Amino acid sequence: MPVTELLEGAFDLHVHTAPDCQERKQSADEYVQDLLRHHMGGALLKDHTTITADRAQILHARYPQLDLFGAVVLNYPVGGLNPVAVEAALRMGAKFVFMPTYCSALNVRLFGFAHPGLPYPFPRHAEGIDLLDQKGHLRWEVVEICELIAGFDACLATGHASPDEALAVVKAAREIGVRRISITHASLQFLGLSLDLQQDLARLGAVIEHSFVGCTSLNPHPLSLAEIADQVLTIGPEHCTLSTDLGQVLNPPPVEGFTTFAEGLRQEGMSVNQLRRMIVDNPRMLLGV
Repeated sequence: MPVTELLEGAFDLHVHTAPDCQERKQSADEYVQDLLRHHMGGALLKDHTTITADRAQILHARYPQLDLFGAVVLNYPVGGLNPVAVEAALRMGAKFVFMPTYCSALNVRLFGFAHPGLPYPFPRHAEGIDLLDQKGHLRWEVVEICELIAGFDACLATGHASPDEALAVVKAAREIGVRRISITHASLQFLGLSLDLQQDLARLGAVIEHSFVGCTSLNPHPLSLAEIADQVLTIGPEHCTLSTDLGQVLNPPPVEGFTTFAEGLRQEGMSVNQLRRMIVDNPRMLLGV
């Protein structure tokens, strides 16, 4: 099957475009033109600092043949674990709510005030955002946010949560009634999400995201495509999605990276049906389209 047919109708659920607080590889319009050229189905636009549902609506009106959606990431620029920001995003049509990324307590413990690749606003002397309180229970804000996600039938994404946080929030979200859960770029080593934990999360109904950015030189310890394929086949393609998390200036454009990712995994022995399950069917389920 030619790669154009493999990508037909596919979705990338993790893309960064300009405008942004830092330089990006492509503008949103340039990225959308690439989606059209490759006959992809659409994408989820992500920004670490602001709601992207509005730009997604504008782009969808301009390119109605594509399904384009936005998100909100619960970092300090939107108030952290801020249920009001979540409600605003969901009312504007956001499909994903990400737990904190560069502002997560895990991120701060590992990288200092922020990851060196993410030069974003960060409050002076802040220690990062924990999902758990001092007793190890989910903070009330997280519970309220999960209730909002369930009410709008949107998708919860775990962001840069620690293993303990990821497991706690997924368990609580399922009990609250959240039907769509994505474990953000689970194979990136710094998150510490072991293969056993990924399997546990999948058994709870979460979908495990594998992102091509982990195979690039921006990852201090780049993963091989063979390692990604092994993880996917262990967990099961029915429980996984493939995304890029691209948009960085030093990396290829997102659609080029998506093509390389899908083709590379096919060369590692994954079938067309397995790949399309992860880039078409599972993303559509998470988006509710």
